[in-house]
Amino acid sequence: MHARTGGGGGGGGGGGGGGGGGGGGGGGGGGGTMLRDPRCTARRAPLESSAPNHGNAREGRLAGCNPKGNSVFLTTLTVGAGARMDAMTDSASGLVGRARDARIVVIGGGLAGLVAALECAKVGIGVTLVDAAERLGGGIVAADLGGTAVDVGAEAFAPPEGAFAALLDDLGLSGDIVESAAGGVWVAGLPGGRAPLPEQSILGIPANPFADDVRRLIGWRGAWRAYLDRLRPPLTIGRARSLGDLVRTRMGDRVADRMVAPAVRARFGVDPDRLDVDAAVPGLNGALTRAGSLSGAVAELLAATPDHVARARRATLRGGLTRLTESLEERLALLEVTIQRGARVQSLARTDTGWLLTCDPAEDGAALEIAADAVIVATGQAEARRLVHPFAALPDLQASAPPREIVTLLVHAPALADAPRRVAVAATDGTVLRHATAEWPGLADAPDRGSHLLRVTSAPRADAGDDDAAIDRALDAAAALTGVPLTRSELRGAHVCREVSVTPAEVSGHAEATAAIRGAAHDAGLALTGGWLVGGDPARVAADAVAEADLVRGHALWGTPMGHITH
Repeated sequence: MHARTGGGGGGGGGGGGGGGGGGGGGGGGGGGTMLRDPRCTARRAPLESSAPNHGNAREGRLAGCNPKGNSVFLTTLTVGAGARMDAMTDSASGLVGRARDARIVVIGGGLAGLVAALECAKVGIGVTLVDAAERLGGGIVAADLGGTAVDVGAEAFAPPEGAFAALLDDLGLSGDIVESAAGGVWVAGLPGGRAPLPEQSILGIPANPFADDVRRLIGWRGAWRAYLDRLRPPLTIGRARSLGDLVRTRMGDRVADRMVAPAVRARFGVDPDRLDVDAAVPGLNGALTRAGSLSGAVAELLAATPDHVARARRATLRGGLTRLTESLEERLALLEVTIQRGARVQSLARTDTGWLLTCDPAEDGAALEIAADAVIVATGQAEARRLVHPFAALPDLQASAPPREIVTLLVHAPALADAPRRVAVAATDGTVLRHATAEWPGLADAPDRGSHLLRVTSAPRADAGDDDAAIDRALDAAAALTGVPLTRSELRGAHVCREVSVTPAEVSGHAEATAAIRGAAHDAGLALTGGWLVGGDPARVAADAVAEADLVRGHALWGTPMGHITH
């Protein structure tokens, strides 16, 4: 059996399907009788007083809110006395009133939209979340393979810290974080066969080009060429920007093509020529200047921060990432957030008091209007540009990440357990295999000891849309990359996903471009968040949504002009 999804990339927003789940597709249309959504303006009944400290009523949430991630706290109410306390109480009452009267609409029900809605709702603001899809979660989606729910969209995140760690803790999920097992990336498609990337390397850049595990990949010829790096003068003016150019110039094509390119594609999904050195390997430029060579710079970074290798480690949640989106949905229900599913936003319009959203007609032919004081657009890139275009010309991004075909395979192949432990295998042609059962040992219990989950990512072929052909290609690729024969007879389940992946935040120029995009939107009074702005890592998507929602809360509660605030 096999299932299939399509859609956009990475957990930030988008129009349903396997992508980021947001405000829906393009185009207009409408008609029918306009109906005001009464839930956007009606007062909400308070929750029972026995509810947990996520707020026991809209009016009470602001003064009693959980401080994690909030910029709006009234903790000062517990200090002071006399006239000072009276003044503070008056100020608090006014703030509670403003929160009670404020209305924020979040467009897009992917991870970014869910988090943004939570951040606004938990301080007592009335929130409506609108999504074009019936299912929330966007690119975080699971499929049933062999009786087990398996993540087939976004499936891991960087080890959590900061805002994302606080979010997981607030949702009661921090105890279910599982870090990936050690195992490293192997490279396939070389003249000498499969081989692991050296441990003493960063993104495939070796600390010692003559080490045995390096020469196994690049040969003596490549090692001597890489050694010339130590004879070249260090950078004395400026800083290197392109990681691919830096490696190729200093250490040669073999290191760039056989080591760095596979490592970068396995981790970021793009060519190393597109990666910004400072973003991909912080500190490398400075170390290069001090050490005088690229290999010396890598050795210095590894000695100073041994967890540079661990930076490539990933984490997930026990039970899958859908637990995160499900927990967010449950919290939004507790906070009485109105959720409009299957409601694609047709247009935005300014009003004297804020914004008016018009959604596509429902099955009864009636369009839906929703009024808002502020709007957070948490969709994919195309939909965000469509909605914002009447009010701001958003600058272009550089070329997006290439489309991907992701095939998740459940195979019964006990021989995979006896093969060398490989968390990922990257071929020189760009195909990447992740051995999920090796990366997440907890999966070894399902559905039986001989079953293995494999995830094969490659560029779409000319027969895109033919799932059977995609599955056959994935089986062939998995067999070639692991060295274990795999055919239809070993297959127990498969899922095919085709998506336009989001551009990693580490791509050169991406940070500057997204800052300009967000600035233009803020000047127009709109907030933007989503994976297309910060990359597909759920940790970054969530942290960005927290930051953007914080700006909108300030706008709603104190009237701060959106164009005057930045992250």
